[in-house]
Amino acid sequence: MAKCHRPFSDQLLFLHQINKIMLICFLFLTQCLTPTSARTIVEAQTLVRWKNSLSHPDYLSSWRLSDADNVCNWTGIVCDNLNYVTNINLSSRSLSGRLTSFDFSAFPNLTSLILDTNHLNGQISPSIGNLSKLIHLDLSNNLFNGLVPHQIGHLFKLEFLNLLNNNKLTSPEWPMFASITSLVHLTLGYNDFQGEFPSFILRCRNLTYLDLSNNNFSGMIPESFFTNLPKLQYLDLSYNSFRGQISREISKLSNLNRIDLSHNGLNSSIPYELGLCTKLTYLSLAANTIFGKLPLTLSNIKNLSELELSQNQLSGNLSPYFFTNWTRLTFLSLQSNKLSGNIPQEIDNMKALEMLDLSTNQFSGPIPPTIGNLSNLFVLNLSSNKLKGKIPPEIGDLTRLTDLVLYANQLHGKFPDALFHLRNLSKFFVFSNKLTGEIPAELGKLQNLLVVNLASNELSGTIPDELGHLRFLQKLDLSNNHFVGQNPWSSWKLQSIIELELESQCLIRQGTLTTQEFARDSVTVRPQ
Repeated sequence: MAKCHRPFSDQLLFLHQINKIMLICFLFLTQCLTPTSARTIVEAQTLVRWKNSLSHPDYLSSWRLSDADNVCNWTGIVCDNLNYVTNINLSSRSLSGRLTSFDFSAFPNLTSLILDTNHLNGQISPSIGNLSKLIHLDLSNNLFNGLVPHQIGHLFKLEFLNLLNNNKLTSPEWPMFASITSLVHLTLGYNDFQGEFPSFILRCRNLTYLDLSNNNFSGMIPESFFTNLPKLQYLDLSYNSFRGQISREISKLSNLNRIDLSHNGLNSSIPYELGLCTKLTYLSLAANTIFGKLPLTLSNIKNLSELELSQNQLSGNLSPYFFTNWTRLTFLSLQSNKLSGNIPQEIDNMKALEMLDLSTNQFSGPIPPTIGNLSNLFVLNLSSNKLKGKIPPEIGDLTRLTDLVLYANQLHGKFPDALFHLRNLSKFFVFSNKLTGEIPAELGKLQNLLVVNLASNELSGTIPDELGHLRFLQKLDLSNNHFVGQNPWSSWKLQSIIELELESQCLIRQGTLTTQEFARDSVTVRPQ
């Protein structure tokens, strides 16, 4: 059979098509790879130039132009599949220097820039506004100062912005930030921002986390703030100068789990609608001028773990319903208000409680024995009230207690023996009461005691030698009582003592106690 031969013209056509395909592939690869390689070099050069401007770039030893091809493996650098730098994370690297020599325009694909917890200083470069794809920006815990560049308002895709704790950053023109409406997380706390509430925040409907604390913001909190941010979970406006009332619209922020409005100038009652924020775990309104009674609706917030309402003008009685429902509470501070009535027996429902401060109010009646069921309690402060009766022996069941503060009440009777089961006690304040009897020798067995003040009671008898065994004791005040007998402290070896107030004059030098007896005047003696 005769062989079939392809015509010569067909062979030429075939070879031409092959060459054409190879040329197309070559051009494609050239367009894909050559710019990437060039951009990689530009990015590497920019990073090294900034590194060389830093004072102590020890953690960036991998940043070398001789290894520019491996920029994606440099410390803190992440690239996409085309080897473009997309993430720079240099958190906590002890970097010291400025951002002014950082050419942000060299990183058009950067989506995340994390430089927190370093020693970077100076102004934030306005060229940061060139990072058009940036989603995450964290410059917190540095030393930046001056105006926040309004060019940050050009970062339309920004979802996370953290400028926390730079101390000297000052307010930009906040309306210039109106375009960054995609923010989910915004932290501006611990700076020097001033003026009214930043209006651009009201447009950030996806915001879940907002911290403006420790600044100098002032004026009213806008009413629309409470209706425009339905996804908000974390709110901290503390340590500013906001004034006015707490809006009843606060119930619209139903996803909140933390509210801190403390240390402002708010002049308001607590709206009952706050009790509709049932997801709250933390609530602080301390150090304002909050007045009126605690609304019963607060008992609906059953997930509360910390409640701080101190230093206000709250009045009225404490309803037992609060203690029945707040079973997850670990921290309760109502000190320095005008609350009155008895402390409810139902307080023992708060089994998780670790800190209870009801001091400087007008509570009366006895200390409820049920308080001894709060087995997780570390701090109990009921001082400066009108409490009467004896110290309940059930307090001796609080074996984790470190601070027992009962001074300035009208307590009477002897110390219950069970009180000296508190082996972890470090602070014991019962001065300015009407306690009687002797100081039990068992007090000297509480070896963790640092401060003891039993002054201004009606205690009598002799001062037990065992107090000299309290080797960690720093302050002891037994003045203004009715002790008799010989002074025992000449034999004491209180190595840590720095302040002692008794019924005779004592000298303390280098932790060794010596005695010079004079008249019965009580004196305070400090180390020479």
